[in-house]
Amino acid sequence: MCADEPDPRADSGASTDTGDENLTPTLVKGRRGRVHLWLEGTATVCGAAVDPQAQDTWVADDWAEQVRCYNCAYRHTPPGYLRPRSASDFPLRQACPQHPHAPAGGCHLCDVDAAPAAGRRSGEYWSDPEIETLLKLLAAGHTADDIAARVGRTATGIRSRCRMLLPGPDARARTADLDLHALLVNDPNYDWRGALRETYARQGQFYWDAPADEQLRTAWQSRRPMHELVAPSVPPNPRSPPDWSRSTLPPTPPTWSPRSGPARAARCTNEHGWLQTAARPLCGS
Repeated sequence: MCADEPDPRADSGASTDTGDENLTPTLVKGRRGRVHLWLEGTATVCGAAVDPQAQDTWVADDWAEQVRCYNCAYRHTPPGYLRPRSASDFPLRQACPQHPHAPAGGCHLCDVDAAPAAGRRSGEYWSDPEIETLLKLLAAGHTADDIAARVGRTATGIRSRCRMLLPGPDARARTADLDLHALLVNDPNYDWRGALRETYARQGQFYWDAPADEQLRTAWQSRRPMHELVAPSVPPNPRSPPDWSRSTLPPTPPTWSPRSGPARAARCTNEHGWLQTAARPLCGS
């Protein structure tokens, strides 16, 4: 693997620790001009082998703002800085003290007027503070397009999230922002978490909130088995038998030819409507 390319094994949601608490802030310029973070030894944090005597090295207290290697910065992002998401997120930006996943000085959760680029956060996870900001803007009369420009989402993503926050399975995404606005005006204390849990339950998913995150962290630290960690996130009523009937798995294993050697297989349909393999002799046999 090239040291200058993102590591696919890295998890964007978890913190990475190099195991060295006393990191020496030494930078080294690689062969391609990338600035890597160099530990004591002959390798960088990203694993690229370097020769300290042949390469340019220097010590810098502000190494977080000078490093230009994605893997080095990702694997050892210093506290108070945002972990990079791509090779273009350099120099590293400082994180908001109140919202660690947002940049300092432009946090859209602290100041709704400090909006990121429109659509940049499209597809990202919706946290509870972000949903509360969405509801606050909706109650104030802002449109989906206006909210999308403020929080860095798309108007379609705003309406889709509003549809999930509405009660019942018949909510329409096209008018979800208007329907949710009317609901918030009539009921300022609307239980949006309950509606969101019902929506996730209908989709066979689990609503992951802050208490569930804390429970998982506590269980993980106590070294509980994986099946016990996953059990709370399984919906109470998983897919019913009628739903399983629409899956691609046959109810019984397919029938294979008992004879040895090559045989041509013809596909036929049994009484259940499933495709199974039946033996057919070779031509001329």
